[in-house]
Amino acid sequence: MKIAQKGATLRFESEVPVELNWDGRRWRIIDMPTLIGVGDDFLYSPMITHPPEPWTGWRFTARNGDVDEAYLIDLRHVTGDAYEVLRAIE
Repeated sequence: MKIAQKGATLRFESEVPVELNWDGRRWRIIDMPTLIGVGDDFLYSPMITHPPEPWTGWRFTARNGDVDEAYLIDLRHVTGDAYEVLRAIE
């Protein structure tokens, strides 16, 4: 899927995302979300001179009931309740 709108927000229950608002539509998360990213405490080899910036995000499968679409979605946390859609795989 070509990602036209990268901005997204999540609704959480018990610190786990249950709904995605993206591209003007609501997506219901239908599996157990997985926390992804590179934390502050990740250890790199001393040979790595320019390690990537730490980031966190989520990976899950979401379904839009309006048009019966489902995607595996990777999100990166930007700030506050804002997320960036990195990838959406049909």
